[in-house]
Amino acid sequence: SEMITDEANTLTPFVDDSSIKGIYIYRSRKINLPPPVDDAQEDVVNCLAWNQNAGILAAGGTRGHMRLLQTNMMNAEREILMEKDVQAITQIGVFTSNLSLEGHNGHEVQCCAWNEPAQKLTTSDKSGAIIVWNYDKENWYEEMVNNRNQSHVIGMAWSHDGVRICIAYADGTLICGSNDGSRVWSKDLGYELAGGCAWSPSNNMILVGLSDGE
Repeated sequence: SEMITDEANTLTPFVDDSSIKGIYIYRSRKINLPPPVDDAQEDVVNCLAWNQNAGILAAGGTRGHMRLLQTNMMNAEREILMEKDVQAITQIGVFTSNLSLEGHNGHEVQCCAWNEPAQKLTTSDKSGAIIVWNYDKENWYEEMVNNRNQSHVIGMAWSHDGVRICIAYADGTLICGSNDGSRVWSKDLGYELAGGCAWSPSNNMILVGLSDGE
């Protein structure tokens, strides 16, 4: 693997711990979505979401593929393995399973977001379809499907407690829903959105990015 050091100290503003002696970035594993079929464009990864509680990486592609990659980075207590030896860390990026979620019917998957407390995955594609995936008895299934049929989703984020989801549409509509599928509130911001959305740590504010850079 290739070792990259933070010589320019670009990460220093984000680290407030005098006990940290160094930060190392390395390429642990390279993955590909399913190979393209005849007369089809090569698939490109559009979105990634890491489930920190289960060690699952979700990857969505331009041709409608949605993959779940289970890593071996969790111990028996479901805690992420951390090694002091950097060389040892590079050996834990092995995928123990590789699942494909079928539901977007070839439409470009653009966003994916985990609900960590509920252990559910939410995905959306260019057609505007939103799918909530749940896991039961060793199988992932579509728990909920919704399509506003007016615009596509450019960002989704679950609140830190997993109770609310914020969905941002390209046409400027912002929708907040609950984890049972009901709508809590919605608002037309009057601006085109481009940069996704994020919850504040207290779950009482939402940050969105506009197409003009604000």
